[in-house]
Amino acid sequence: MTTSPASLRWHRWIMAPSVLMQTLNTTSVNIALPSMAANLHENLLRLRGALSAARPARRRKH
Repeated sequence: MTTSPASLRWHRWIMAPSVLMQTLNTTSVNIALPSMAANLHENLLRLRGALSAARPARRRKH
């Protein structure tokens, strides 16, 4: 199965905003995490679950 160049262009236009939104989300969580820890009276290292949830999933290499 081959993909046409027009199809690849549409994939790029769909993927680019989603990558941008994920990057913005991760950045905002990284910036807010110290304040969140202070307000919750929690150790910063114990909130690493929030950080890992905001990170994009990594693809496994086969």
